[in-house]
Amino acid sequence: MARLLKHSVVAGIVVACAVTATAAQDKSGEKTAEPATKLESSLAKRGRLILTDSYELGTMVAVGEMKMDALVIYEPGAEQQRIRGIRIVVSVVRQSSTSFLDMEEIDSLSKAIEYMTILAGAWNAGNRDADRKVTFSTRGDFSLSFYHNKSETSGFASSGAVMCFFELKDLRTLKEMIDKGSAILQTK
Repeated sequence: MARLLKHSVVAGIVVACAVTATAAQDKSGEKTAEPATKLESSLAKRGRLILTDSYELGTMVAVGEMKMDALVIYEPGAEQQRIRGIRIVVSVVRQSSTSFLDMEEIDSLSKAIEYMTILAGAWNAGNRDADRKVTFSTRGDFSLSFYHNKSETSGFASSGAVMCFFELKDLRTLKEMIDKGSAILQTK
């Protein structure tokens, strides 16, 4: 009986080691996604000293939360090669996801929000027969959308799979945060 128990334990250890080794091979064989933005790429560098200056732009709280910071990233001795952009953290309950917006995308997002604000007003005043949705997406996996259907109009933002909802009047607040970030970053 003791011998059978000893063999069972040894067999269990061998199986556990084989499963662990297979799992490690599977993980090492997976390809990781290339960083979509310059900010992500800079923050992912290893073996280098990276400095990050962060400027709080604000937080929008509704059903979930969206927090924004302007970022300036650079290496010592290479201060002239600063990478600038905005970090957007979308949170709901106990989940959060971070997206990055390079400087080159900030103006496009600001213009998209302005257009969405005008469009939402027109849709609210017009025909409610059609269900409509408008979306702006960035390279860094951030999306800003609003929808209009027969009973309501609402906005939502997502970073990866995490989504928060807000009222359309909050688009103005969001645009102010984005424009504030743009103004700060242009001086850095």
